[in-house]
Amino acid sequence: MVIGELKSRIDSVWNDFWSGGISNPLEVMEQLTYLLFIKGLDERQTLAENKANRTGQPIDDPIFPDGEDFKPDGIAVGIGADGREVVSRSQRDDEHGGQEAPLSSRSA
Repeated sequence: MVIGELKSRIDSVWNDFWSGGISNPLEVMEQLTYLLFIKGLDERQTLAENKANRTGQPIDDPIFPDGEDFKPDGIAVGIGADGREVVSRSQRDDEHGGQEAPLSSRSA
């Protein structure tokens, strides 16, 4: 049984998701999984950076290369005519009728 401080921390996380518009428990678990995965990648990168600093050698296979913005293949991000950030895909999503989809309407 979860009691005390741990229960209040878990409730706080659920409330944060709920207030952010995510009320489906499966979506909450999916988002937590993404966050944990990204955290793991960040920790691996930090370890590799620390090792490189100690040894004076460059990182063999960096997870997050220096000076490069991440751009998934086939996706370009820009500013639309209305000033909002938009995503263009080389293979358009049918749900947007071949138009640029605002970032807020993309599904993960």
